[in-house]
Amino acid sequence: MAKDTEIGKAVREAREGRGMTQAEVALAMAEGGHGKWSQSTVWSVEKGDRPLRLAEGEDLARILGVGGPGAFLEPGRVRNARAALGALRSDGMALAFAAVRYEESQMTADDFFYRTGLKPADYADPAGMDLYMLERGAVALVAAALEGADGPLGMDFVPGAGDRVAVSVPLWDPGVTDERPEA
Repeated sequence: MAKDTEIGKAVREAREGRGMTQAEVALAMAEGGHGKWSQSTVWSVEKGDRPLRLAEGEDLARILGVGGPGAFLEPGRVRNARAALGALRSDGMALAFAAVRYEESQMTADDFFYRTGLKPADYADPAGMDLYMLERGAVALVAAALEGADGPLGMDFVPGAGDRVAVSVPLWDPGVTDERPEA
């Protein structure tokens, strides 16, 4: 059986891996039925001064996305693998929801141009990104984005940069000027 300090270290690593503060974990635990949990409780568990009860371990593991409470007893490499897969699952779900919102926006734009008789090309950016997005589904858009700066979207993703993306195409904002730049 692992010592409380080892379990506490695993809890801290899982919490930090999820980007959560001790206060956020405490709030989630309190909302999950562990009303006496506070930031200092999380601190005490992480330090190894306070042992986890089984029910607490189950809820804490769920909150931190590490499987079951036994995950806190696993070697660091296994915990890190589970945390990486948890982040992948979370990001994958966010991508799926974004794809659904994109498809809804695409249908809304299609409907607008159909009802008004306007031509999207008259209002699109000169680089053609708007038309590209209007004509392709979410899967094609993701594939194009992954092609990098030389791809049709001109997006350059830097691994580990999070949400930071460099876009290398000139964008035209009709709200700023009525004059379109030469293509």
